[in-house]
Amino acid sequence: MRRAGGLSRLAIPCAVGALLLISIWFGSLTHHRGLVRYDSDYYLRQAAFFVEDRGVHSRGFIEPAPFTVWPLGYPVAIAAAADLTGLSVFWAAKVVNSVAVLLIIALLVKGLPRTGSMACLALLSAGMVNLFASTFAEGIFSLALLVVALALVRILERSSVPSVIVLAIAIGAAFSIRWVSAWQVPASPVLWRECQSHSGCK
Repeated sequence: MRRAGGLSRLAIPCAVGALLLISIWFGSLTHHRGLVRYDSDYYLRQAAFFVEDRGVHSRGFIEPAPFTVWPLGYPVAIAAAADLTGLSVFWAAKVVNSVAVLLIIALLVKGLPRTGSMACLALLSAGMVNLFASTFAEGIFSLALLVVALALVRILERSSVPSVIVLAIAIGAAFSIRWVSAWQVPASPVLWRECQSHSGCK
């Protein structure tokens, strides 16, 4: 009975994970642009620059200084996945998002023993599916925020040095993936003006 209960508890997370992975991979194969949208071009270009050892750029232009309009965490993750798997940066981005989905589900189930399975259903909202299926940084940003939340809970429940370390790393990762609040690192002035001329620039 205990084993059956455990299996039923995992049924929802497994189903959610399967649906999200299908959305990521099947959607990328069938969509006319591979679900590459908005800022996706930047992320893929920057990841390709990293793979080719060409440094940091902003909207495809090499910068003389390590500043960029977007944070570099997601492109770094894509480039690392490309190096590890030998895939193009396009498919490496799908690997990164797939791993993020599976880790979020695993953390929800493990970190919230009573409600984690049901909480996984929130990942099936249209917005969340779109974030993971598209080449957006918000997928792994959500993973970093979840780690921050779980680490905070652990610290509040019992003061734990490892949890404080995990919290610090997760906060750092979150800032490296998406700008938090209105705080931003500006690109170099010339390239910032160049970027402003593009409608997709934030």
